[in-house]
Amino acid sequence: MVPPLTAGGIATIVAGALTFDWSLGFRGLTYDDLYKRSVAHRGMRVPARFSVVVGAALALLGAFGAARLLRLGRTAAARGGICAALALAVLFDLRLDARLVSYPARIPPIYKSVTPEMVLVEFPRYHDVDYMYFSTRHWARLLGGYSGFIPSDDAVEEGLRTFPSPESLDILRRRGATHLTYNCALEERQHRCPTVFAFLDGSPAVELVASGRWERNDVRLYRLK
Repeated sequence: MVPPLTAGGIATIVAGALTFDWSLGFRGLTYDDLYKRSVAHRGMRVPARFSVVVGAALALLGAFGAARLLRLGRTAAARGGICAALALAVLFDLRLDARLVSYPARIPPIYKSVTPEMVLVEFPRYHDVDYMYFSTRHWARLLGGYSGFIPSDDAVEEGLRTFPSPESLDILRRRGATHLTYNCALEERQHRCPTVFAFLDGSPAVELVASGRWERNDVRLYRLK
């Protein structure tokens, strides 16, 4: 006879259901009210992180379920067969793909000219993870980033969106950037590279500090005057 669900199993189901609702944030059923009344919920930067608790609850429920199934086996051989079937089901469900993505071993050579006192704004956009990885070699501050709390700044967004233009350089300089990089190896629209470099090389607002090649493409560092 299969034993009834334990108190631990019931608590896990309740915790999983609640945290799943909270992971939906204000689109859920209860998070809005809790946000108004609970300091802990107001301090949660990303409500979707509650999905970690949901995942843990599902893992515990899976363990409870596996234990109940194993109890169906009356002999050691039967229980071994059930365990093997569960393992095969899990492997089929996951279908692991362990392929690794290669990444250049060396960072762009222009960063040898970067010092920790600089504040970099880096282009093209939407490669913040790459730029943060490069920063582990020079430790300059970045006008941007990935993860963590980043206050909304409409002026910075306008400067990034309208680059390259004289107005964008002025906005970024006033927002604290001291230097600018442009890496053609990260540019999806390769036809932009000559246009961007022509603008920067002809602009009186910047001066070239360093240039080089990385991944068979040009990369340059400029100082904002």
